[in-house]
Parts: sequence; C-alpha cells; structure tokens
Amino acid sequence: MIARRNITKMVQKALSDPGYAWQAFHKRLRSALSYHLYDGRSAWPETISLFLTYKCNLTCSMCGQWGDAGAFKELGDEVLRERLSKEEICAFIDDVAFFRPNITLFGGEPMLYKGWTDIVAHIKRRKMRCNMVTNGTLMEVYAGAIVEAGLDEIILSIDGREEVHDHTRGAGGGRDQGPEGGAASDHQRQLHDHGGELSRPRRDGGCGRGDGGQRPQLSSPPVHQPGDV
Repeated sequence: MIARRNITKMVQKALSDPGYAWQAFHKRLRSALSYHLYDGRSAWPETISLFLTYKCNLTCSMCGQWGDAGAFKELGDEVLRERLSKEEICAFIDDVAFFRPNITLFGGEPMLYKGWTDIVAHIKRRKMRCNMVTNGTLMEVYAGAIVEAGLDEIILSIDGREEVHDHTRGAGGGRDQGPEGGAASDHQRQLHDHGGELSRPRRDGGCGRGDGGQRPQLSSPPVHQPGDV
C-alpha cells in the first residue's frame, strides 16, 4: 500500500513536470511488463546512483555512511582514498546513455568531489535527468554553478527546528543554508526559473575540463578523510 502523502507528492510532481512523469510511468510500466512476460528478465534500470566521494563535511548521527553506525567507518584508508576520475565517470555515462536512465549523484557529500559540475553538465548533454542527494551546506557556494550545469533536482532533509537540525547534523547554522534559509530560498527561486526542483523528503524531529565551479573553503566541521576515521 502506497502512503497517502507519497501519492499526493507523486501527483504534485506529475502536474509540475508532466514530461518527467510520463517518462517515469513509461519506464516503470516497461519494467513491470518485462518482469512478468519474459521470465523475470528486467528492463534497463530507471535510475543509476553514483557515489562520487566518501568525503563529507558533516557528522549526521543517523547517516548510513558517516553516522553513529555508518558503514564508511569500517572501511580502511586505502579504500577511502579510492574514487573514479571524471573521465571514467563520463565514459560510464556515455555507455548507459542509449537507454537514458536518471542519474543520481550521491556520497559522502557529492559537492566535495572536484569537478562535479562538469559531470552534471555531461549528463545533461547526453539528454538524461540528473538528481543530487546533498546535505545542502554548499548550495550557497555553488548556486550559480548548479543552475548553469542544469541540475534537475536537489534532494535534502530538514530534521526539525534549528536546534534539532543542528544537533542531528553535528554543526551549527546548517539549517539556514537549507531550502528554508534566506540565501537558499533565493537559490530555489533561481533553480525553479531554470526548470530545476528542490526536494525535501523528510521533516522528522564536461569531463576533463577541470573544476567546474568555485572550490569551497570549509572551516567547521572538518571533512572526513582517510586517517580521520
């Protein structure tokens, strides 16, 4: 059974972006039919998630990567240093472009990956939808780059009142940079004007061209890197 709030969200999203809604319906119908009619053989996936980096600039207690029981804490330094280059990621995007999946960028904090805006731009050049799961703390730094690269949707969480949110995230002031902060609200309007979307799922207590945007200067809290764990 689908929760009523999820149905409402799907309807609202379909009305705001009917092209995407039709594409999603078509892919999911094709997947269901292929599963039932072709002996369990699946259609091409609707969405592919790419973990750009293990690094993050927050210590959110509930995080599955760096939280209290985060999976990344168990990884060794050698593994944490590993990452794909922009060229490798863009080559992969080229390989899957023929069936046009949605690409979701994830991490860690994906905006800490040097050159992530080039990756977004490459995804859009290949006519695919690009989403990003982010903690939102670098949106002000990258607001212009987000719009220029053509990012379709930003997915983040607000965990309650300011003091609750900051305690959960392990840093102060982060909520002001989210979708209800003053600066971020201006960025949300800018994204909307260019066809993008800012999603808030929770309220619970060009490749090879160099870095595509201004490199952030982080002061507090520290970025998790090999050796910090």
